[in-house]
Amino acid sequence: MPEVFKRLAGRIYHTHIKNGYIDSQGGWHFGPLNEGMTNNAEVIALLKKMNYTGFLSLECLGADAKEKPIETVQRDLRILGEYIESED
Repeated sequence: MPEVFKRLAGRIYHTHIKNGYIDSQGGWHFGPLNEGMTNNAEVIALLKKMNYTGFLSLECLGADAKEKPIETVQRDLRILGEYIESED
């Protein structure tokens, strides 16, 4: 991932943040930002390293977002904030 971010530096203006996994049948399942295929802590650290000043769009998808939208966005916003505030 660091090589990809290095190559994209200066060309990223809007970043969508979400997480999940793909099941054995190819179906997507979304959940908390800190659970799934994407290491969002690393993504945010790499964005910070390249002095990213663009937008971050928090995408709350999946069953939890449908059943408890406010709680889901609050949870993911808290997790995202922890990544942003981290010293890397």
